[in-house]
Amino acid sequence: MPNRIRVLAFLAAALAVPLGAPAQKIADLPLRPPDAKLAEEFSRIAYVREIGDGRLLVTDDKDRRLVVADFRTGIVSPISRNGEGPGEYRNPRGLLPLGGDSTLLVDDMNRRWLVLVGAAVVLTLPPETSLIGALNAVADGADRSGHVLVSRTSGGNPGDSGLLLRGWRATGRVDTIARLRSAAQDARYVTNVDGSGNARLSMFLRMPAAGEQGILFADGWIAIARLVPYRVEWRAPDGRSTLGPTLPAELPTFDEREKRAFVEREAKTTGRAARSIEEIPVWWPVVPPFEGSRGAFLAEPEGKLLVRRTPTVIHAETRYDVVDRRGALVGRVTMPANHRIVGFGSRSVYVAVTDDDGIQRLQRHPWPTSR
Repeated sequence: MPNRIRVLAFLAAALAVPLGAPAQKIADLPLRPPDAKLAEEFSRIAYVREIGDGRLLVTDDKDRRLVVADFRTGIVSPISRNGEGPGEYRNPRGLLPLGGDSTLLVDDMNRRWLVLVGAAVVLTLPPETSLIGALNAVADGADRSGHVLVSRTSGGNPGDSGLLLRGWRATGRVDTIARLRSAAQDARYVTNVDGSGNARLSMFLRMPAAGEQGILFADGWIAIARLVPYRVEWRAPDGRSTLGPTLPAELPTFDEREKRAFVEREAKTTGRAARSIEEIPVWWPVVPPFEGSRGAFLAEPEGKLLVRRTPTVIHAETRYDVVDRRGALVGRVTMPANHRIVGFGSRSVYVAVTDDDGIQRLQRHPWPTSR
């Protein structure tokens, strides 16, 4: 059996139900119509965080700005400013809910964290803070008990797996929670020699760049989306682990149609010209169930995990699998391809809508869904 066929057969068995098996009936969880929309234009909405008075903190990745939006009045106001002074930021990378109305803002370019209460910056944690130094100023999640979560490669060498780390803000202690299959493990490394005779190692990620991720819930639970096979592992605050069943996933072959659809979607997202498929030397043999992009995994208010599925030619729309804490698939949220969920409030879900010019706007929907 040729090697490519062996890989296809392995992934088909590991990631999803067997090829040709009848599809599992998945409950549709349609969003109710929006109850509010914001006219403000954004370039690339990265994070949102609903605060106690109903307003919304929003970061824009491309414009590197942090604002607070009021859906009742439509007023959008800046919070602090770009810079290196106290309370300022250069790259607002994350908005992580802490206890009460407090939020941790990650500013990795200044190698520090800011703490907000409501819509005001009240504290700047400098690079010398023990946990910031241990985690290299990065944080991907936080909970009400003083933990932060971060994922990174295990050693910095080609082909290394990823590590999921949990740190304590009070003590600076860092524990390894799990190993993750990183996108780098599916990369191709090529040694080139330049004109001066120096060797240079080039890395080509397998496209789309799929990698396992963990997400920390406010109550301290951690969900880990596993790739092979596709399923969700749950870790309770006391360390107990539950590995859910293999979840159903369509596995179309990554043929020329899928490759062209991928580069076209990539061009729409980045605003750059589409690459030719020949420029990408390494592809997944079949479409992976999810990608490793930021925002692909979301914690909803009732404790479930949302996993954004990889789009395909047949399913170009945006789809989220909803997984409960048994690891069971309890439904799917489907929306147009130019819509994506960026966060939740206590009774709301916030959706970014991208128009034909690449401008993004926010709208708010009631949550839970209509079913």
